[in-house]
Amino acid sequence: MTPESVARLAREVADPALDLVILAEGNVSLSFSDLTLWIKGSGRAMAHAAASDFCEVRARVLVDAVEGTSWDGLDDVAIREHLDATRLDPDAIRPSTETFMHAWLMKHSGWKCVVHTHPTPVLSLLIREDAALWATRRFFPDEIVLTGPATAWVPYVAPGLPLAKAIREAALRFGAAIGEPPKTYWLQNHGLITGGKTPSEALSATLMAVKSARMLRDALASGAELRWLTDAEVAHIAGWPDEHFRQSALWEP
Repeated sequence: MTPESVARLAREVADPALDLVILAEGNVSLSFSDLTLWIKGSGRAMAHAAASDFCEVRARVLVDAVEGTSWDGLDDVAIREHLDATRLDPDAIRPSTETFMHAWLMKHSGWKCVVHTHPTPVLSLLIREDAALWATRRFFPDEIVLTGPATAWVPYVAPGLPLAKAIREAALRFGAAIGEPPKTYWLQNHGLITGGKTPSEALSATLMAVKSARMLRDALASGAELRWLTDAEVAHIAGWPDEHFRQSALWEP
């Protein structure tokens, strides 16, 4: 993979037919080592992204900021200055304000790719008062394999470092309850996060999460009683080797 790989992923994510992002919404990242990651520049649209729209940053500094308290007393201007200073090339485009969460998610989950989007079907659920409930439900097998046995719920906080810290808290709660890191995150009144070891895995999770949200939105609008999978049914699919073997072909680079 090369810096052009992350630009290509951005353009794929921004395909208007997918309804995942518009304008400068969302961001994507790729890591080629444990020390750095490539992240979309602040304010750059993904639809026509080139390698120059991304910058390489030092991941460890950002992870320390999320897990520690040394940056907590800084104002927004100072945080931006510190974030910009993590660039390997000081003349490169300034990184997205969401770079913190990308760095921490890669470290926590072992992901090499993170995709953050604002899909209309998902946002239709995220603005509901009962959205946290639906994050815990699963309705069909492929949803479980690609997006996990449940989705981590993150209450609304401001983007940037505060959001990254809230995501960390949600991931730790999820891990304590489920026994594994989340594959997907719902950010209240904000958007969706998925990831994986390859762009294909991350994008597959995004597309399945959007399909699931569209299905749930339509089912809720019908007014009919819903039948979700039981905990035992979810656990069976989550641990079923046949499903994972069948889906793994989608995750190849």
